[in-house]
Amino acid sequence: MKLDGQGNKQWDKSYGGNSSDGVADIVATPDGGYLLGGYSSSDKSGDKSEASKGSCDFWIIKIDAQGNKLWDKIYGGSKYDILTAIAVAPDGGYILGGDSNSNKSGDKSEDLHETIEDEFGPMDFWVVKIDEQGTKLWDKAYGGDSRDNLREMLVTPDGGYLLGGYGGRNYSDEVNGTCDNPNCSGFWVVKITATGQRQWDKLVGPVFQNNLGALLNTPDGGYLVAGHYDQGIVVTKVNTSGKEIWTTKYNDQGEVTGLFDMVTGINGGYFLIGWGSRRNSAWVAEIDEAGKKMWDSPIEGDYNAANLIALPNNNLIIAGSFLNFKITKIKWERQPHALDWDISYVGEKQDNLTTAIKTADCGYLIGGYTNSLFGNDNQLSRGKNDYWIIKIDKDGQRQWYQRFGGTGDDYLNRVLQTKDGGYLLAGSSLSDKGKDKSQGSKGNRDY
Repeated sequence: MKLDGQGNKQWDKSYGGNSSDGVADIVATPDGGYLLGGYSSSDKSGDKSEASKGSCDFWIIKIDAQGNKLWDKIYGGSKYDILTAIAVAPDGGYILGGDSNSNKSGDKSEDLHETIEDEFGPMDFWVVKIDEQGTKLWDKAYGGDSRDNLREMLVTPDGGYLLGGYGGRNYSDEVNGTCDNPNCSGFWVVKITATGQRQWDKLVGPVFQNNLGALLNTPDGGYLVAGHYDQGIVVTKVNTSGKEIWTTKYNDQGEVTGLFDMVTGINGGYFLIGWGSRRNSAWVAEIDEAGKKMWDSPIEGDYNAANLIALPNNNLIIAGSFLNFKITKIKWERQPHALDWDISYVGEKQDNLTTAIKTADCGYLIGGYTNSLFGNDNQLSRGKNDYWIIKIDKDGQRQWYQRFGGTGDDYLNRVLQTKDGGYLLAGSSLSDKGKDKSQGSKGNRDY
């Protein structure tokens, strides 16, 4: 869905086949259009121009600035292949990353690495490079002898990529610890070149019940790997060769139980936000380049999701949700650190924030989905869950908000600001034609 700068709908489009298709990511393309990516279990039908390769495939759709489909492509093997991330490649084209349950077949040129079956089945990281027209240039699979799931993909300064996710057991000679427990796992990071050649891989963090949450480039050419495990948040610094420089755990006397987000500070250092052990509370901290905690603070309120936006002077925006949308600005240059403003936008049921961006006018756009019957000014529900976005200025004052939906469930995943000052909203829809939706459902779930 495309909006102008004041939140007015300019157009909406649905893309789908005869079964379930879910969008995972969207990137702006150099020609002014967009690339949508996710998974598809549909056969050739509707907007899907190719027959499925397996039970579930990567599905990419290229659209122009008006939402017209230019082309679509699927990439997959004989079983399950699920896209989780897209990146614009520095050397042209795009990198697609996700999970693969397929052996060598279809577009997949390598067999699974996993040899140990578990209750979820085998899985590898799978990366596909395509050109600007969607032609596959190469694909590579990366895995050990256990289940491996790709969650983050980072473009690195040398033109390559850092892949991050979680997995367990043995990988390579670079592994940082193994265990015999079948539940043993760690943050697994794989550094590859621009052509997909593995340079190194590393299993980092405590080897039990890990969930990777963020990857960052560091000014010295290294990388930060962050996530949480069963005893709090853990951050590991590795150098350009994958050697571990330091690992620091943050637990705050048992008050911190998971990681929402990590960002680089404008003036150096890094911010972390996690969830606390107290119901729906949050925890925020700043660490320096050596992982030393500079300060930390609990943030009272309802949080089950949160995004960070770093501002100059190490000010910080926190956007989150539990039963409502909540956005907070904290001025850390003050002594002691203090809230600059803290505002909640409340519906009468469940409001779920999924995205927050800083806008060109120095304000913010926060978005997600809601099943509330009424929003702040009695905005009526369209169906069940609807897209819900709120535009606020730099002082936290609401400028406008909008709700969009069809007759069923519509889930907003991503927001981009467009070159003309408007916004592109992308998500998944189970609605038929009606209300704000101008096109009927193509199958079960559509882009």
